[in-house]
Amino acid sequence: MRLSTEIYTSKVDECKRFYLKYFDFNVKSSAEGFVVLQNRTNPEYELMFCVPNSPFVNAIFHPEYNNKGVILQFEVDNVINEYHRIKSLEIPILIELVEEPINGKHFTISDPSGLLIDIVSY
Repeated sequence: MRLSTEIYTSKVDECKRFYLKYFDFNVKSSAEGFVVLQNRTNPEYELMFCVPNSPFVNAIFHPEYNNKGVILQFEVDNVINEYHRIKSLEIPILIELVEEPINGKHFTISDPSGLLIDIVSY
């Protein structure tokens, strides 16, 4: 089994640029209003973005993501280095670097669709 995530957003192009520029993804495939991104280091990691109300998907998938209830978690070897890298790129940090008993050391940003990304080291 392989797990991938598909996000319905009106900001498909913005999300594509964000993950290509900042998180080492490339475009695996694309069509009008739809893109599949694949991580270069871990090709089994894919993200898909699709416009809401897309004519080539079932209507059950039409609503746009509402920025609530979902978090992507990127586990990295050195969260402090990643924190400084993200900060130097001037990506807004929503939760500053913190260490917690359950979540380890982590900080949080968001992508252009509003999807939260928690970057963590355990």
